[in-house]
Amino acid sequence: MPPGALDAQTRESLQDELLRVWQRTGKTVVFITHGIDEAVLLGRRVAVLTSRPGRVKEVVTVSLGATRTGADDPRSSPEFASYRHRVWELLHDEVDRAQRQEREAAAV
Repeated sequence: MPPGALDAQTRESLQDELLRVWQRTGKTVVFITHGIDEAVLLGRRVAVLTSRPGRVKEVVTVSLGATRTGADDPRSSPEFASYRHRVWELLHDEVDRAQRQEREAAAV
């Protein structure tokens, strides 16, 4: 079941568990999401894709420190807001581009 289909508390619990597993094992995890906050919270690198064709537009390196859960939750930090804003800027351009392409295709 995709995390987006879960209630907020369960989704946060699973995010925390994923971070604990990653911190314990050090394994590489590829996590795909449409959620900007989720990407910034869970990722060390956030790859933003273009609309069509789907290519990597930019990779945003996220450095929020080692501890991302519990009392050190970074979601209210200025750094988190800055990373979130950067990813949103990149995505916003792609949304605009996709909408223009749809309008142009409909006009033909």
